[in-house]
Amino acid sequence: MNNKTIEQKIQRTEKEITRLEHQKKIKKHEAKQLERNRRNRRIFTRGGMLEHFIQRPLLLSDDQVYQLLQTAFNTGAVRMMEKTLINEAAQAVIQTAEDTESDAET
Repeated sequence: MNNKTIEQKIQRTEKEITRLEHQKKIKKHEAKQLERNRRNRRIFTRGGMLEHFIQRPLLLSDDQVYQLLQTAFNTGAVRMMEKTLINEAAQAVIQTAEDTESDAET
């Protein structure tokens, strides 16, 4: 009798493990989908911004737009501004992490 209850507990535990592994797989898929959606939104938003500054975007090929961007970003002023913006964004992320950490300690 005792052996049977132990076997039943093992079976229940194995079923629970299988269920949890399935849930884990679903959550991983949802996380990937969420990240894909964020990336798509970012690409569409920034592509829209780019088209705002190009006079006739539908007339240009992808290669022509690439050449245009390559030329536009190949100036010292733009590179300096890019570095400044990246540094500011990185500092903001660090500050937010530090604020969150100090809030958690309190």
